[in-house]
This record gives sequence, C-alpha cells and structure tokens, in this order.
Amino acid sequence: MVDIASFEKIQIILDNIINREPEAEDNILAASGMLKNLLDEAHNVLPSENWKSELDEI
Repeated sequence: MVDIASFEKIQIILDNIINREPEAEDNILAASGMLKNLLDEAHNVLPSENWKSELDEI
C-alpha cells in the first residue's frame, strides 16, 4: 500500500521521465557507442551488497 503523498511524488517523477524532451547529450551518448559500453559493463558487474547505502552517499 502506498500513501497518497508518496504516490504523488512517484507520479511526478514518472510523468517527467515519460514526457521529457530529448537532449543533445542523449544523442551524443548514443552515437558515441558509450551507452552500449555502459550497459555492457552494468550487465557484467555484480551489484554491491551495500548498494542502498552507496546510493545514499551520492
């Protein structure tokens, strides 16, 4: 169960992701091949056991 306040925040985030305009950086990243490299690397690395605390530190 999600409370209304949390749902509203999630809805705003999802709306922003879905409705955002493409940015020049997106095209550069995709055209450079770097995006594929990042995805390949992400698929080949095991997640950290402390990923939540590491994310909080960022």
